[in-house]
Amino acid sequence: MDDKLQNKIDSYFEKLTEFINKLPLSDKGKNYIWSDSFCKFYDEPVISENGTNTYGIQTEWQLQRFIEEFKKNLKKSRLKAIEKWTDELNHIEPSEAVAKIDKHLYQLKQKELLSEIGGESLNDWQSWLKKYLTNEIDHQQKKPATKPKKQQNKTTYQWQNNLDKEIPELHRLMIEKYKLIAPETTYEQFKAIFTGQPIDTINPIKWHQDNASELIYFNEAIKSKVNSVWHIYQRMAACFVKPNGKPFNSSFKELKQTISVNLSPDKQRAIDELVNTF
Repeated sequence: MDDKLQNKIDSYFEKLTEFINKLPLSDKGKNYIWSDSFCKFYDEPVISENGTNTYGIQTEWQLQRFIEEFKKNLKKSRLKAIEKWTDELNHIEPSEAVAKIDKHLYQLKQKELLSEIGGESLNDWQSWLKKYLTNEIDHQQKKPATKPKKQQNKTTYQWQNNLDKEIPELHRLMIEKYKLIAPETTYEQFKAIFTGQPIDTINPIKWHQDNASELIYFNEAIKSKVNSVWHIYQRMAACFVKPNGKPFNSSFKELKQTISVNLSPDKQRAIDELVNTF
């Protein structure tokens, strides 16, 4: 390599060193970038235009390639910062966004990142950045305030057929003939379970035993006869409890898949017979 090219490479590295010192990084970060760049300039194997390696940058082609890669990597890191700011914009008020962006733009202007390298391309990028963030602020300010999601009503089952005629009979059969619920269950307590009452206002019914599979089968059997606006298993667990008054804490979804094993055919037929009465 001739002295003229060597002097150019050395001069460029001095220029790069000055630029690194201006970066808004800790001393440790600056030292890392400087060391990495130094190795590529003088000590580390660097690919050349003909596919071979040289120790350190020794040609114009290698120097240009280093500059392009350096700018590309730095732009990537800055674009990641933009993505972070954009995400923050979606979670703060417009007034906060304006203040935050003003602060970032001021810092960018003060630091003038890549002013030594990249020239006009950086200025174009900063102009794009300012325009992009301005558009984001406008979008946030014009975006209509989102209404809070309407909370889902947590109510009991709602019987879909002849309520006044069928619910008293269902109450009688579940106690006297099929013995599925506690005999002390009053009609008013039972009726509340099938008339879409708010969950926090009812007195849950005691199922006649701890068999959660049996309760699930009953719940599945009456699905076509009731309506509810929230999750069927949560509703079921809120309306029915164990004989001791404690809630069923089984995994209903898993038990449903094994009902044929955990529930006898006789019990399945009995529940089907009960529900088909209506």
